[in-house]
Amino acid sequence: MKHRQISIKLKIFFYLIGFCVLLLLILWLFQIILLNSFYKQIKLSQIKRETASIEYYIRENDMEKLTEVIMQEDLYVEIWRDRFGTVLTGGTYSGVQTKLTYEQKESILIQAKDDGGTLIKHYLGKPLGQRYTQESILYTVLVPGSDGTEALLMVSAVISPVDATVDTLRVQLFYISTIMLALSVGLAILIARRVSAPIEKLNRSALELGAGNYDVEFHGEGYREIKALSDTLNHAAGELGNTEKLRQELIANVSHDLRTPLTLITGYGEMIRDLPGENTSENMQVIIDESKRLTSLVNNLLDLSRLQSGTQKIRRELFSLTTTTRDIIRRVFEFSRKDGHEILFEQDQEVSVYGDPDRISQVIYNLLINAVTHTGASRQVIVRQMLENGRVTLLVIDQGEGIPAEDLPHIWDRYYRVDKVHKRAVAGSGLGLSIVKAVLEQHPDVEFGVESTVGQGSTFWFSLPLSC
Repeated sequence: MKHRQISIKLKIFFYLIGFCVLLLLILWLFQIILLNSFYKQIKLSQIKRETASIEYYIRENDMEKLTEVIMQEDLYVEIWRDRFGTVLTGGTYSGVQTKLTYEQKESILIQAKDDGGTLIKHYLGKPLGQRYTQESILYTVLVPGSDGTEALLMVSAVISPVDATVDTLRVQLFYISTIMLALSVGLAILIARRVSAPIEKLNRSALELGAGNYDVEFHGEGYREIKALSDTLNHAAGELGNTEKLRQELIANVSHDLRTPLTLITGYGEMIRDLPGENTSENMQVIIDESKRLTSLVNNLLDLSRLQSGTQKIRRELFSLTTTTRDIIRRVFEFSRKDGHEILFEQDQEVSVYGDPDRISQVIYNLLINAVTHTGASRQVIVRQMLENGRVTLLVIDQGEGIPAEDLPHIWDRYYRVDKVHKRAVAGSGLGLSIVKAVLEQHPDVEFGVESTVGQGSTFWFSLPLSC
């Protein structure tokens, strides 16, 4: 079952509202629910600190310092000991100890001894009004004296009821929460719209691109990431447009190259059938040649498709690059010399490399055919073998019209034409350079490229590591 996807606008809206609600819940939790607990913990910590100071001066029997310390308005201190007597202090506050009997204090002493020398007790006093009740904390510590006796130190403090404060905070937080929620909803709507608007705009442009409008432009606004995305989509749209143009040109060119040999084969076949005396070896050779050309075109299309899809793997073995190049030059020269072409091979020694001999032969053959086709009036092609830094480089040099610099990156594309006029090659299928690129890219450690000057010719080259 396909689930409906929520929009980015609603997601941003819900995230911001959720964040605001979470902050308000935390605020209510600490200011209302946990306020009383925090207050009691803080008060108890204060009593413990004061008790530690009093306990120290009891051990030292420093009555002057002891009297100074226990004079606290919000604390009531009682030191109870048989020989020492009872010391009471507390300013205006009357501690809970004053309401305890001698027997109750004896009981507290026993409990403190059982609990390891300290005891904390809470006492509820009389109600304050109808809703609030006063609460006191009694903190008891057994203090050993220097003479071997024990003193019972009892420190008490009143915990002021915070219920009234909580009620006040609750009312304030109610208004604060209402205002914050209203502001959060407005802010969430504003942010959600500002973030989602450029994305929705890009989506509309992307739909046009998907419909085949490759001239659409993407405008990223507001955010760096959206601007980067729009630039990427603009680049993709341009590449898709170029690909569509190349596809249309490829269909037109393949149709042209297929139609030409088929027309010749059909025409010569009908002529031989219908006209007496036309069944000559020359006419039959035309049919054979065009059939071979047609077969070569189909095979090259299949080879290129397999190479680019990765279904055709290379096999690596040691072979003589020099011998292979020399044999290919001889074969190409046989069918091109009738047009006055000359192919020169410059090399100093025999070299061997690791690679697929059949595929490397195909590379050399296609480069030679390309050079013969574009060599121009000189009719001369030079193949040069060079050794440098443990590598062998094979250069195929023609002296033709050359290639403009802006066209160099595209010459490896199928049927890319510099002059934009499709010409039937002297030999081959028009896919030669695409096959060259696909084959060389499958060989590891291979480098290749082209250098060209308009009016002076082109040099295609590839380089392989020498075998050890």
